[in-house]
Amino acid sequence: MSLAMIRKADTSEPAAVQAVAQATFKDLFPDADNGFIDRAFGSFEDCFGGRYDGYQAIDTGYHDIEHTLLGALCLVNLFEGWGMAKAQPRLTPQMFELGLWGILLHDSGYLKKHGDDNGGGAKYTLEHVDRSVSFCARLLTGLGYTDADILAVQCMIRTTGLDVDFARIEFQSEVDRAVGFSVCTADLLGQISDVNYLGKLTRLHDEFREAAAFSGQAAPSCFDYADLDELLQRTPVFWRDYVWPRLQRDCDAMYRFLNRPYPDGRNEYMERAEENIAAVQRAARCDPQKKAADRRSSSP
Repeated sequence: MSLAMIRKADTSEPAAVQAVAQATFKDLFPDADNGFIDRAFGSFEDCFGGRYDGYQAIDTGYHDIEHTLLGALCLVNLFEGWGMAKAQPRLTPQMFELGLWGILLHDSGYLKKHGDDNGGGAKYTLEHVDRSVSFCARLLTGLGYTDADILAVQCMIRTTGLDVDFARIEFQSEVDRAVGFSVCTADLLGQISDVNYLGKLTRLHDEFREAAAFSGQAAPSCFDYADLDELLQRTPVFWRDYVWPRLQRDCDAMYRFLNRPYPDGRNEYMERAEENIAAVQRAARCDPQKKAADRRSSSP
């Protein structure tokens, strides 16, 4: 089957992305049980909506519910391309399931427990991956997942860390390594291809400021921006020197499964990401009044 287009959904609505996941899984694995999709999205909404025991609703401005849904939609589209291509290693129903959990929980480390009222969840930026790994274990254990399944999801979550050494992640097989690379790819491309990416950088800068304020030491270089303008100026460098090498080399170019049709068609995710980086570059070069106007017009 030749896929002509990526699947679209309103990423402000969990149900819309859930419907795409259901349809895609059914097309790839028509005889497999898809009940996990309802459980995964239901748990995600409970956790991020403040309905999971002991935790508050997510309060970060950039790493919010839509940020996760952008990544989830990208991952599902990538899985569709991978599955239809019948590429090796073969995507399995189990790995689709665990990968979905990986992307839905990869930023659960920003959640605060009840009683944690000093600042917002962005203060956990430096440790949010480790916190996500721990949260994932608690949630999936309660749902009856095996230790091996939980470890697989934890490894997938670890791929999303900015400073992660992929060689140190304890993948259990080639297929869960490929799913981990897919989760990392979807996390990066989902957010950077967002139509509102430029406008949302103000929120990201606010998170970095809070993270630096709570770090208890000199701000790490990844948060050390004099102001929003400096973040804008350095974002194209981040794309060129970090994101692109990670997608192409570290993640084994899994983004190619977003090509429609596969293997030589357009990649709308890459196109939109590159357009957004160009827009950031233009905003960084123009005068302050125009920069402010551009950010307002790009805001959701």
